[in-house]
Amino acid sequence: MSDISRRSFLEAGLAAGAALAVGKITQEGRAEAGENFYQSPEVQFLIQNLAFELDNSTPQCRESQGELPKPVAKIVEEMVALQNAHDSIIARGRIPGPTDHAALWEAGNKLLNRHVAYSEEKFFRLLLQDIPKILAEHGVWVTIGADKATDEHDKVVARIPKFELRRIHKVKNDSLMFNGREYPRQIVMVDQLVINGASVRRGGNIEEAHNARNSIVLDEGLLRAVHDERIQKRPQYLVYFADKDDAFMWNHIAAKSGSEQNKWATIGASQRLMRIFYTQTFSNFNQEANSIAHESGHLLHRQSSSYQADFMPQPGVRSASQEAKLENEQSARAESYGAVGHLLFAKDKVRALMDVVYISDEAHRNNLTDAGHQVAAENLRAAAVEEILAKPEYYGLQFRNDSGISEKNQALFFLPSLALDPPKLEHLARKLYERLEAKQKPGLGVLPEHNVTSSQSATKPGLHRESAPGPCTGGAGEVTIITTAVIAALGLLHRFGRRKQEVEKAEQKRDVHKKRKRKR
Repeated sequence: MSDISRRSFLEAGLAAGAALAVGKITQEGRAEAGENFYQSPEVQFLIQNLAFELDNSTPQCRESQGELPKPVAKIVEEMVALQNAHDSIIARGRIPGPTDHAALWEAGNKLLNRHVAYSEEKFFRLLLQDIPKILAEHGVWVTIGADKATDEHDKVVARIPKFELRRIHKVKNDSLMFNGREYPRQIVMVDQLVINGASVRRGGNIEEAHNARNSIVLDEGLLRAVHDERIQKRPQYLVYFADKDDAFMWNHIAAKSGSEQNKWATIGASQRLMRIFYTQTFSNFNQEANSIAHESGHLLHRQSSSYQADFMPQPGVRSASQEAKLENEQSARAESYGAVGHLLFAKDKVRALMDVVYISDEAHRNNLTDAGHQVAAENLRAAAVEEILAKPEYYGLQFRNDSGISEKNQALFFLPSLALDPPKLEHLARKLYERLEAKQKPGLGVLPEHNVTSSQSATKPGLHRESAPGPCTGGAGEVTIITTAVIAALGLLHRFGRRKQEVEKAEQKRDVHKKRKRKR
């Protein structure tokens, strides 16, 4: 799940989500709002639990039949109005309260034919339990997340539900067989919602694929865009890989030592896999099928014995920075399940292995969820190398002892070869799944301290927006393929010396600027 980029606002984001600062609760705002606008720890915990319960239920989704009945359309209108009002409310440094909730409270209870007095608890039950179920039955998918408010002491003082609304245009119910067990699966295709002739704002918060409420939710338009982007990029990759075979990378790795050798073995593995993808197996690429396979891995997690322990909300007051650390750990563990599911269920094994053997060429549009993907990839790579080293003959690895490359790095560079041997790759994927279920290291349970933060995860006091980590995130399309620009920046290709020169010039300018400042 961020900015408020594509992966945000997924249901479990209320239970656990990565935060980004979007405002600040000031002393003036607190004085204006009064203590009534500040939630008690009990209410915050209630919101987390309600969201967790919602995310672990399976909605009765129906395909949209066109215009919504007026009472249902009224709820949508009030949800959109409240969502739009949040920005101005937050800008004034306060938390939405009863006055802000009144119109939606009235519309929801009118539809349910209920006559009850307002309370915070009842309002959040309406918003997080009743309304999503009602709208799903009328062809509207509700994706829920939260703004997280903190005070100047980094204490979380409120959680403000946020939501996205999408039209359900297709629903498919089937099941997934794994290890002799049948896993029910609901695939929901969504697109733009239109009310009274106007499109309900998307806000850039919907992933092309995500997993929530025991359902795989796919946005066909976004899936098509990701698919087309890969097709458009293919010609430049064909040119790039024309003169870069395995020997090219092998020699580059052999010239390094220590941690540098490990770094370049990782880069080399990524390059090998990319070359296979674009030059040998590209005709197998299908973004929708890949996304379903990845999200199916999240379904396995949801229905595993460890899921409740991994994501069940815990009472108690924590600082925003403590929550951010926990959320990154949860995201990495959940994305490990998504990556393993991709390996197990995708026909396109080369693309599936990119969830494990990949290097991000830039901060993803959602930096916070990318932290989960990055750590999951690092952990799974390490675990895969351990498995290969334990049985090199089975996997087909022949060590070259005179190469100067460590056995570990040889195994890492060998890993992409398994994408062309599906039975052995599936065997490896099952071993990784067993590690996940057993929470074995490296990194598949509790994460190393240095792995759980990213440039965006250090939380600052203020109002923060959560995205959903782990179970509801997904999107095989999130894996960003390493590009020629990054390779040039790393110095791998001498032909891209111009980029290197630009970097050097920028560094020289910074050095000159620092010297001038020191002189002053």
